[in-house]
Amino acid sequence: DRHLGALLDVLQQTGLARNTAIVVFSDHGEAFGEHRHYFHGQALHEEQLRVPLVLTAPGLLPRVVDSPSMLLDLAPTLCELLGVTPPPRFHGRSLLPLARGRVLPNRPVYAELLPAPSWPHTARALVESDRKVIDRVSDGVVEMYDLAADPTERKNLAVSQPEAARAGRAALIRFVESELDGG
Repeated sequence: DRHLGALLDVLQQTGLARNTAIVVFSDHGEAFGEHRHYFHGQALHEEQLRVPLVLTAPGLLPRVVDSPSMLLDLAPTLCELLGVTPPPRFHGRSLLPLARGRVLPNRPVYAELLPAPSWPHTARALVESDRKVIDRVSDGVVEMYDLAADPTERKNLAVSQPEAARAGRAALIRFVESELDGG
């Protein structure tokens, strides 16, 4: 915060603030043993998915927005901020309406974990409203959580609600096929 504040102060003092946008975000969170993982890139639980996003630009008033979004939304947001039409292959949507105090319709939030040499596992997750489904593809395991009742994802509802978990996994697959694969 201190360094970002210093940068903003310099931009203001030099007159550059009137035509400069600053976007600060993280590409991942960190795990500290909450789900038996440490660091990042091993799971799709909230501690690894929730990241900060700070956007300041001329004409935007300060505000805090708590609306689910994806990192896929950054490119369309920056395109709109610059007055450029995003290419059709971009996924996601601009978050500028939120930054301007408007409301965007709710939509599913998707995340995926791709294999790496040090962690050869694949997983994907979909959050719709308060329900989160994680499909640990490499392990053949599905997890399901009620994020409103269980924000730290301690109670895997797929154990007690296998039909709901199967339906959640099917919704995840439909989302990938229709929204991401262009189906």
